[in-house]
Amino acid sequence: MTSLLEVANLTVRFARGDGGAAVSDVSLSVHEGETLGVVGESGCGKTTTARAVLRLLPRGTAVSGSVRFGGRDLLGMPKRELRRLRWHELALVPQSAMNSLDPVRTVESQFIEIIRVHVRCSRREARRTVHAALADVGIDPDRGSSYPHQFSGGMRQRALIAMATVLRPRLLIADEPTTGLDVIVQDQVLRTLEQVQQRHGLAVLLVTHDLGVVAEMCDRIAVIRQGEIVEVGTVSEVILNPQHEYTARLIAAAGHHAQTTAEERAVALASTPGTERDR
Repeated sequence: MTSLLEVANLTVRFARGDGGAAVSDVSLSVHEGETLGVVGESGCGKTTTARAVLRLLPRGTAVSGSVRFGGRDLLGMPKRELRRLRWHELALVPQSAMNSLDPVRTVESQFIEIIRVHVRCSRREARRTVHAALADVGIDPDRGSSYPHQFSGGMRQRALIAMATVLRPRLLIADEPTTGLDVIVQDQVLRTLEQVQQRHGLAVLLVTHDLGVVAEMCDRIAVIRQGEIVEVGTVSEVILNPQHEYTARLIAAAGHHAQTTAEERAVALASTPGTERDR
């Protein structure tokens, strides 16, 4: 299977800190059309890894290693070229929708700005694109004239998914997209993400601390502990037969849901050979 994103020996050190690496020698890949779950406890380096891929870390942060997207070197790429890639080919769904949306501008106007910065089109054409993107995530296009505070938490997060995918990128990085949402709304947001991915054939790098979410949504899992990858494999391999004691502890803390889901997926895949995307 073709690797869309290849991260090799990624190490990140922040300018302010004790000099230790926040991320150390991380290597992972994301294939075309698959979902890779990056999982671990808070502060383990998941978000730092994701933001290093997009070069969204604070100024002065030392980043070494290799990050290649579609064969192109993201770490060495000129900023102007990187800006052209963002939104068009790779995009981010951040953690907090309320902090990511401008509270004094309508949702539609924020979409239109993104579209017209990256695509030469009229305001009317951009508005049509916005309406289609909102409908794609189950939001009434007429609600685009609302302000972020007039959306529920789940709607704001779905709006961010629509915003990130409005230009149909090849890779979507979703950084804890259900943070702060109740269980029912979390499920709605995750189902929306899954439907958009399947509809448009996106690859997804999903950052989460929830193994139950990983078991349901991901093809493969990369487990991070204290800034280092300790285990990588398919959902069934990692959850049903963990090779690292830290992974085993995460699975135990997640309860039966993750294991049951992984078992069900393993049975389904065994009955339909060749369907697992990471084979």
